[in-house]
Amino acid sequence: MPGASQERFKPLTQHTDSRGPLHDPYPTATHPRPTIDDDAHTIMINRVAWGAIFAGVIVALIVQVMLTMLGVGIGMATLDPASGDNPAASTFSITAAVWWFISGIIAAFAGGYVAARMSGRTVPTTGAFHGLTTWAFTTLLVLYLLTTTAGSLVGGVFSGVASAIGGIG
Repeated sequence: MPGASQERFKPLTQHTDSRGPLHDPYPTATHPRPTIDDDAHTIMINRVAWGAIFAGVIVALIVQVMLTMLGVGIGMATLDPASGDNPAASTFSITAAVWWFISGIIAAFAGGYVAARMSGRTVPTTGAFHGLTTWAFTTLLVLYLLTTTAGSLVGGVFSGVASAIGGIG
């Protein structure tokens, strides 16, 4: 059967199977098969642009550092060592936590926006996924930096306490 083998090895763009899928509620409807060009277009549109994600992470970290430095500057400007008219420590710490939270949201938005715009994708959901990936990567990086810093501080405190106790005895 020479016709059957030729039909089997036709390129996908020449394949004309008008039968729908088995679960098709309308068996008379024709469902054209995707062409190779359609597949390539879909792959190119939905491809992850890691350069855009890393650029978004860098922008998010820089914006976070800049906003944190602005918050530290504002906080230090409210303190006056010469007079006793300073804010209470609880008010100061609550305000610092709120500032850190809001600056983190602003930084994540800036990084996600940069990643979405730099991804070069025309589909809005693909740009949104680039922004979401940037936010996730930035969050993991900040958590890693915070935990390693906290671990170093705790390790340094225990080392100092151990050497102080060792010097006594």
